[in-house]
Amino acid sequence: MKRIVRALNELGKHCLLICMVSLMFFIPVHAEQKGITPVNFDYEWYLEKHPDLAATVSVDDREAIWNFYQTTGKPAGWIGRIAKEYLISEQTFDYTRYAEENPDIIVLYGSDPHALYQHYITIGVLEGRKAYPTDKKTEAIIKIYDLAETITKDCTTDSQRINAIHDWMVRNLAYDYDNYCAGTIPDRSYTQEGAIFYGKVVCAGYAQTFSSFMDVLGIECEYISGQGNGGGHAWNRVMLNGRWRYIDVTWDDPVPDRGPNAPVRYTYYMVEDPTFGGTHEPNE
Repeated sequence: MKRIVRALNELGKHCLLICMVSLMFFIPVHAEQKGITPVNFDYEWYLEKHPDLAATVSVDDREAIWNFYQTTGKPAGWIGRIAKEYLISEQTFDYTRYAEENPDIIVLYGSDPHALYQHYITIGVLEGRKAYPTDKKTEAIIKIYDLAETITKDCTTDSQRINAIHDWMVRNLAYDYDNYCAGTIPDRSYTQEGAIFYGKVVCAGYAQTFSSFMDVLGIECEYISGQGNGGGHAWNRVMLNGRWRYIDVTWDDPVPDRGPNAPVRYTYYMVEDPTFGGTHEPNE
């Protein structure tokens, strides 16, 4: 018991290496997903999120929706997102499975990976054909789209959505404490992959996963790295009603883990003070 207490007391101080290594694997998320274009923009979701706009323009009028997003929506904080079907890049496209499930395409395009991907991205998506990624990170992000919809299905405000995601993460994820103590933290624990498929992450994994959920929900969010109780750490801030609020899901999740039915604490939830009372210091 004494060993566990000592380890918990040292957890914040010895997280520096964890966060430094995490930067090798991820570029922090800022405001909204990177790489949004007129081709991959999620038009249907954008209209569903903004019914006033949907009342004035058809989902088929993509040019009008895109122009609104660029000139009016984005400056006003109406965050866009990439449609789930376009998350798979040519480098992560499972062309073998796509060919096996769509034999009619082979007759027209052959088995060339580039040709198959071009068919999917230009025609297959519009026809509703299914594609699969070859890497777990992309698969995890795609899964987050589905999870976000399920977790927030009864929410009507962004405040409720943020709360639902925070609570789901606290109840369903655990700090990778055993690997931390053994000095054997796997790469996946710094990522969304570790959260979605293994349920165990360190601070960077919590913050990256929370950022991805906010991206999917269209809520402005930033990943923050810095110091927490003197050691390297990572957390988030979200924009709500025009003001930044700070969230540290890692520190709201008890160590050792108490399971999905434990009460959720909100000590580090939607705090106005960016230092959480002096315990956090963000990097420049």
